[in-house]
Amino acid sequence: MMNSISPSFLFAFKSLLHDRVKAIAAILGISFSVLLSLIQTGMYLGYMENASSVIDHSTADLWVMKQGTENFDVAQAMDERYYYKVYSISGVARVEKMILGGTFWKTPKGGFEGPQVIGLERDPQMLRPWNIVEGSFEVLEKERSVIMDRTDMKKLGVEGLGHRTEMWGQRATVRGFTEGIRSFITAPVVFTSLKDARRFCHLEENQVVYLLVKLDSQASPERVKKEMKEGVKNIDVYTRQEFSARTRNYWSRTTGVGVALFTSAFMGMVIGVGVVSLTLYMSISDHLKEYGTLKAVGVSNQRVITLIGYQSLLLGFLGCLLGYGATWILTRGIVASGINVILPAKTVTTLLSMILLLCYLSSFLAVRKVLKLEPILVFQR
Repeated sequence: MMNSISPSFLFAFKSLLHDRVKAIAAILGISFSVLLSLIQTGMYLGYMENASSVIDHSTADLWVMKQGTENFDVAQAMDERYYYKVYSISGVARVEKMILGGTFWKTPKGGFEGPQVIGLERDPQMLRPWNIVEGSFEVLEKERSVIMDRTDMKKLGVEGLGHRTEMWGQRATVRGFTEGIRSFITAPVVFTSLKDARRFCHLEENQVVYLLVKLDSQASPERVKKEMKEGVKNIDVYTRQEFSARTRNYWSRTTGVGVALFTSAFMGMVIGVGVVSLTLYMSISDHLKEYGTLKAVGVSNQRVITLIGYQSLLLGFLGCLLGYGATWILTRGIVASGINVILPAKTVTTLLSMILLLCYLSSFLAVRKVLKLEPILVFQR
């Protein structure tokens, strides 16, 4: 087994063990870099998923809304007559009404919170609350009933099923719980019937906010979109994918959350590269005589580069391993506090590979000192 391991790799490993204090410091620095990069990236992906989660969980081919709507969370109500106008377009198989609005939720202490209310038709086919862990969608058939997310129980002062409260002065009862449904604006998401959503959000009886459209199987979405925009005034029409991307881009662009989180992730990588480069440079400076001896006995520059490259990769690998473990533990705590963190395997692999590559490249900054070294000068000191 040992015979199959490269002598340069073994030498690099033993060199790190000899300077274990510096090696441990470098590994901790890289692990912090990994932790920072992964957490920031995961939070960004989590925020983006929250921003468009309702759209992405629908099966609507088209979303219709009042003209000028920039994102899912901020939309104007429109007259219910648009429902019939949209339904009359050739290729439309089904249209469902949806309400989205804000309200005031009275907490047990007498204060108020501002949840986001989503009102759905009875037996909807294109959008329902998902991940229902207590109750069922059918509980909304009872008047003044709501389904909310477990994550927001503490925030809204809810102890369990049957909790009664007031929403904008209207009585409401919690009859179901979901798990993991959050909005980008961190407002609790509450599902209810179309009629009660109008009641809780103080909308008129003939108002809707979104129309969800299912097309005939043979209908072209682009053709129906064009006819709909030409035939119905003052509306915007997007495919599900377009509206999801539009909402994500809006929040990423206008809030600066993307720039802030990715800057932190980039800084994490810079810290990791700097730590590895500095550690290797100091190690080489401390053992310049030994490197000079290696060159004096005929060891080529290429082997020296390989040796130092192995050292950087070992530090990078151990730092990534420790950093990923710390990220895994910390992520669970963050998610439990209500913040969504998403780290797909592909994203983790890409980020760790980038950090490992940067660690390897950073070794070239340190290796220049050895390449310029003249062995005879070492023995003259």
